[in-house]
Parts: sequence; C-alpha cells; structure tokens
Amino acid sequence: TDLCYRVVRYDVSNSKFEEPFFVSVPQDATVARLQSEIATVSGPMTATIWALVVDGKPLHFRPEEFSAKELAQLSQAGLQHGATVHLESDDGAVLKHLETLWYGCTVRFNTIGHPSPQQLTIDRRMKMGQLKEEIAQVVRLQPMLFKVCRANGTEIKDMDKGVGDSEICDNDLLKIEEGTPLQPHEVSVLMVEFRLEDFVLQPHSSAFVTDINETIGAIRDRLAHQLNLQPDLITMRRVVSDRVGAYIAPNTKVHDTLTGTVDGQSLAFQRHSSPVDLVRGPEDIIVFVRRFRTGDSEGVVGHLDAACEVRLSLGVEISAAVAILAKSCDIDPGRLTIVKASAGTPLNPDAVVELDWESFSEVDQTTKLQDLGWQLSEGALLLVRDRTEKLKRAAQKYERERGVTIARNI
Repeated sequence: TDLCYRVVRYDVSNSKFEEPFFVSVPQDATVARLQSEIATVSGPMTATIWALVVDGKPLHFRPEEFSAKELAQLSQAGLQHGATVHLESDDGAVLKHLETLWYGCTVRFNTIGHPSPQQLTIDRRMKMGQLKEEIAQVVRLQPMLFKVCRANGTEIKDMDKGVGDSEICDNDLLKIEEGTPLQPHEVSVLMVEFRLEDFVLQPHSSAFVTDINETIGAIRDRLAHQLNLQPDLITMRRVVSDRVGAYIAPNTKVHDTLTGTVDGQSLAFQRHSSPVDLVRGPEDIIVFVRRFRTGDSEGVVGHLDAACEVRLSLGVEISAAVAILAKSCDIDPGRLTIVKASAGTPLNPDAVVELDWESFSEVDQTTKLQDLGWQLSEGALLLVRDRTEKLKRAAQKYERERGVTIARNI
C-alpha cells in the first residue's frame, strides 16, 4: 500500500489555505522522492518549511535539513502515512497559524474579591507555572500567596506540568484561592474523631497538611501534641463510606493509606485510656460489637448499647467465635443472634429490628469463621441481641393522601 499525504499551500498574503491536493508514494520512498512528487503537482519547491500535522499536532520539518539524507525513508524522517504537509513561502507563518489553532486555549478564572471571571488566551503547551505567573499579574499577588484550583475546588499542585497535561480544556473555569499552595507530594487531610461510646465520627477543628511519604505515626504524634496527649493513647483509623474502618499501623505511609493525592480525604483518630496493642496474628481482626436491647415500655422499639471492640481470629471455629462475642455483651452463647451491618446500614431502632438476624444453633459448630460467608474484615460492625427478647416493631402510621378519593364497593 502506498503512503498518502495531504498537501496544502498557505497563502501569506491573505492568511488562508489553498485547496489541498494529495500525493502518493511507495512505502520505501525517500524524502527526495516526496519532494519531487509534490513539485510535479505544485510547481518548483519554494517552501523553506513544511509544517506537518501528525497525530493532530503541528510540527516543524525543513526539507533542507535532510539534504544529506535524501535517501532517508519517509518514516525515518517522521513523515508518517496520512500526515498533512502545509507548504509556505514565508518562514514560519503557517506554523504559527496552525499552532494557534491547535494549542490556543482560553481559561477563565475568578479574581479574588471580584465576582466576574477574568480570562486569558494561552498556549496549552505552556507550564502551569507560566500560567500562574500570568494570573499573578492579573490578581496582583505573588504566585506563592495563592492556589490555582479547578472549579470543584481541587488544587492543581504540579507547576512543572503542562496546561494540556493538567487536563485544562478550552474555556475551563479556575478558582483562585488565597493561601500557601501545596507541593505535588503534599496532601491536605481532614481529621475526624471516632467516639466508641456513640459510634460517631466527629469533625476535628483543623485539617492536616502532610507529605505523602510521611508515616501515619508521624501524623499521630503531631495530633497528640495538639491535643496534649501521649501518642500511645491515640490510634489512627481509616474512614470508609463515612464510617470508621480498620486501624492503621504507625509505620504505614500516607500514600498507602489514601486514594492518590486527592485533598480532603478523611483519617479518623480514637482516644484511649490505655495503650492499644496493634500487634496481631495474620488471621486476627478487631471488630465492633453493639448489643441491641428490646424496649421495655410501650411504644419503645429498643436501643443499641455503646460499641465495644472485640478481637477475633478468622481461623477459629464458629462455637469459639460465638462464645467470644456473647461474653463481650453479656449474653448466653445459646441465645446469641447476630447480623453484620454493612456500610450504609441504618442504625436507628426501627431499621435494626427489620434486619436479618442469624442464629448459629443449626450451623456446624466446627465451621471456621472465615468460611461463614460474611467476608469479615478489620473494622466490621456486628450487631448482636438475645433472641429471647422479642423484637418490637413500631406501629405503622398511615396518612390519607390529599386530593385522593377512595372508591368503595357498596
């Protein structure tokens, strides 16, 4: 199959392209052969530059640079099949025109204190640092005193990256925020406190800026200093779907804990009255257990006790696991029923009574906990209750829908 090229001559006098024509040459054709074929159609070669469009990008190519390599094959010269060759007589004019078409980009940005956005026309190949310098002249701030953020508030940190590589498109809106910009290896983390007694995550007063190569233990130490506590009385936990998750070992790096370097992710911390032993066997996990107690008065469905933490081994038999869980909440093992509360499970009493409670009295007691099918992992929440306590359901309330007439058979 021959190589085909689209050839367009650029008229500098009116800054317009003439009608294109097409040239085909054999696969093994040289640069000299292509020049000859183009000259046959367009006349003598007067172009000093061929401006090529290859893979959607305009490139410089000077035929005279290959005078010593006239026998070089076109593929070696970067002239791939399907490229558009723009001929011009004025050095560089067509290339500048093409670059404006391909790389020109308008970005809008808010100026601090002004509601109406400003805009700049830039080259998408420029570095983010260059764009920030141009924005700095408009907002009249030193570049190190403000952040460049996307419309969703995500900070663009890498100033050595190209504008196009930073996925900034034509007419995008950027947000300019005062403050010290973060470096590409830094991330802002939201700290939340986990309280075992009411099983809630309480937002902490401030965010932490940390290096992604910092350890979780270093963050814990800084937090302990801020709270005036001993570091070994604080443990750090993951946050999964707005619920507290597994413990994080102190030597774990931040980049192994968070998802990428996205700012605004949460880490939870928990206070303890005594140091917590985080050393465990390969099958050991720590789960949360909350007992549900049936209401003892009319109209009261029931309530959940405060959570407790229980260490389990996935390799133990069901009988041993049930005994451990029953002891943690003072229930006879023979009367224990359990339900695993997945992420998003409502924990209000009306919803809890409707869950599928399981009793293990008919399950082979030698079955391993890991073979139960629960997919238990660190930080899982187990709800337990005494099956002799009969569940109460709230009385259903029905309200007549307005504007609706109910037909009755008479």
